[in-house]
Amino acid sequence: MRLLYPEFLWLLIPFALFAWLRFNEEKKSILPLHPKIVIDSKIKPIVRLAPFIALAWMLAALSRPVIQEKSTQVAPSLKTLYLAIDASASMQGVDRKPNRYIFAKEAIKKLVESDKSHKFALLAFTTNALIISPPTQDSELIRAALESFNREFILTHGTSLKSLLEMVAKMSGENKELVVFSDGGDSEDVGELIKIAQNNNIRIYGVACATKDGSKIRGCNGWLKDESGRLVVSVLNPQLEILSLKTGGALIDENTPDKIAQAIIENVEAVRLKKDNEEVRYRELFWIPLLFGIFFFLLGTISIKTFIVEKVGYNIKK
Repeated sequence: MRLLYPEFLWLLIPFALFAWLRFNEEKKSILPLHPKIVIDSKIKPIVRLAPFIALAWMLAALSRPVIQEKSTQVAPSLKTLYLAIDASASMQGVDRKPNRYIFAKEAIKKLVESDKSHKFALLAFTTNALIISPPTQDSELIRAALESFNREFILTHGTSLKSLLEMVAKMSGENKELVVFSDGGDSEDVGELIKIAQNNNIRIYGVACATKDGSKIRGCNGWLKDESGRLVVSVLNPQLEILSLKTGGALIDENTPDKIAQAIIENVEAVRLKKDNEEVRYRELFWIPLLFGIFFFLLGTISIKTFIVEKVGYNIKK
């Protein structure tokens, strides 16, 4: 036998002290009745203690005593992988061929084709995040949503992982797995990002869509330049790796969409296998101390009434 909530038993210590003090007070108390009416004002100790014993048994019932019967394997439910693609201007870098954005799109297509054990939800983000496709197991629907999304209509060009995490936090499910296809985005407070992810049980798998060497960024009028006229070189922001590792995920840095998809599946599966998929079944025993509690409660209330009625009745007749 074991107790599922043994912490309730700690309440017995202050409760026992309170019962002892009350019992001593009642022993010293005198009934406000004339001695000729009440022949015997002494109530049995077990009757005095009955209400306290009843509550003690009820506390024991709250600790939930059980007997473990068996463990059964439970098939894992179909979970949702949230796929977020960075649609910012820096995703035009060409250190991933043909460019970072197309590289990310191809990796997503390969993933939804290969992974049949998950549902997928598709999101895009820049400074703000938006949902492109709700959770679905239909890989063709994901592919169609991905192709129909036109990043040229996005007016914001920065990258905010914070806005993405805040949106995912509002999604359904207690534990969320988020795959971020990005070059790392703009530098943000990594500590704050980790806190948001951990508080909302979000595990992040970062997909490096940029390299450490980086790339120039092509804009509408040629290569992007900074205010001083120098070419802008965008490299992989290390915050993506830090965020992934600190939330229990991994950074995936491969050079082909096929390898990216395979690495995502392997990493997600490795985390799933660490979890216990056994369901333990118990035989509940809480009803036993509960019955004892009811018995002592009735003993205390019925015995007191019987004592008063019988003794008073007896003296009146006499």
